[in-house]
Amino acid sequence: MTPKHHRLDDLGRILTAPVDWGGHRSTVIMTTPLWSLLAASLLPYVWFSFANSLRQREFGTLDNHHPRQQQAKQTYKGARAQAASANAFEALSVYAPAVIVAHLLAPTSSLAPVLALAWVALRLGHGAF
Repeated sequence: MTPKHHRLDDLGRILTAPVDWGGHRSTVIMTTPLWSLLAASLLPYVWFSFANSLRQREFGTLDNHHPRQQQAKQTYKGARAQAASANAFEALSVYAPAVIVAHLLAPTSSLAPVLALAWVALRLGHGAF
């Protein structure tokens, strides 16, 4: 049975690539929701990078001996970025299983890509505002 190929501009596209696993040929499938899961996995680190940059700007240096105490003293944008980083880790624990289950049960769903992209956009907005 050959894998079904979709147009590349299709929102619910499936990207396929043949892979050789020690003599066993297989096809790796990455759906839009799985790509969004990769993006969601990187979001906590993006917000943490902003928080560290703002913490260094606010305090003049990063306190590597007592980072949590220094983070607790952050104000305004730095505190918001730190909270967004922590919240992104928490949200990932709910989002990841949902994406995996959706991928296993309905990998060609037309609704899943829309919801996945909306989720990532809303998570970006959450940290930015």
